[in-house]
Amino acid sequence: MIYIVHGENVTASRNYIIGLQKDARQEVDITDTSADALYSVCRSNDMFGAKPAVVLDVSKMGRTNADDYVKVLSGAPADTLMIIYSDKELSAANPFIKNAAMLKARIVENKQVAATAVFKFVDAAFSGNRAQSYKELRNLIVSAEDPIYILSMLEYGLRNVAYAKFSSPEYEKASPFVKSKAKSQSQKFPEEKIEKLFGQFYAFDLRVKTGFIPADLVLVLAVEAILDNV
Repeated sequence: MIYIVHGENVTASRNYIIGLQKDARQEVDITDTSADALYSVCRSNDMFGAKPAVVLDVSKMGRTNADDYVKVLSGAPADTLMIIYSDKELSAANPFIKNAAMLKARIVENKQVAATAVFKFVDAAFSGNRAQSYKELRNLIVSAEDPIYILSMLEYGLRNVAYAKFSSPEYEKASPFVKSKAKSQSQKFPEEKIEKLFGQFYAFDLRVKTGFIPADLVLVLAVEAILDNV
């Protein structure tokens, strides 16, 4: 089976590939792998007799003539899992996309999640809107956004609220839009609650980075901590 996994949402693409093949995968780059070498890789079982699972990274292929690679893929054994991967969107003119139908390849495009989606989630949480918070969080999870990145954005939101609450010099450096939003949100939190949140977020950050809490679970804990302190 052949898959073409491409797009700028690298996290989503990598998670998709892991979902296809959790065990050993051989990853090769088209810039340093000849078509003949790919032919061999597609037909080489491992020492336990398992069928090949190959990721061909074409992110840097540029104007590489891929005709020979397409020919190799068209004749690859049916039980070989072949994944053509790019960390950028492949255009309709790309030889792998053009020949997808002939290769009977499944195309999976993972577009980058707009930054506004993350900010909508952060704003909902610090506005105390539980239903909207979890709706936006679900959208981010479905889009396979990195949980650590989402947590860092909640920390960003907490800092802005603290800057506004304690009249920090950093608050004055922010744009009028950010200042207005942070000021409004800060009014929902007593000073001692903000201090408490900093302690909680420090613990969340430490535990997730040391493996004591799964990254996806820590987001729920962080949201609940914010909502409980409003």
